[in-house]
Amino acid sequence: MAVVTDSTSTAEVSNGEGVDGSPGEAFSAASEHFSELKSYASQYVAAKMDGVKLSIRRAVLYAALGVIGLIVAIGTVATASALFVTGLAQAVSALLGGRTWAGNLIIGGGLLLIIMGATWFIIQRMFKSSQKSTVDRYEQRLQRQRVQHGHDARQRSAEYAQSQ
Repeated sequence: MAVVTDSTSTAEVSNGEGVDGSPGEAFSAASEHFSELKSYASQYVAAKMDGVKLSIRRAVLYAALGVIGLIVAIGTVATASALFVTGLAQAVSALLGGRTWAGNLIIGGGLLLIIMGATWFIIQRMFKSSQKSTVDRYEQRLQRQRVQHGHDARQRSAEYAQSQ
């Protein structure tokens, strides 16, 4: 018989056939080991949860820094744009003999026209692109129908219309 010793219990083992002694002793030793395993598993899960919390905390911090940076960038661009437009308006005013209202009107109106034109152009381009992708998608479906069935929905519809 061999004696197995660990930090929590000592038990005799008889040729690998099990623990000698009463079933109560074996149950007591098993419950001690189970309690130890439960403690280790709990520590492992807590460490993993803390790691997830730390990752979330870092992500929130980086997101907040990104938002602050975006606010600073927008403020800087807005200030620079206002100074630029004001400078242009003053330059035009000087060319018009000091008529500030005319310089402001010309630059402000011109800027609005440019913004409206660019917006219209972008919207038109987006609609055309969306329409083209939709038409292409339906053409591909019709092509798949012709390959699979020998005809497509458009052809069947035309045949039905002729039969009526």
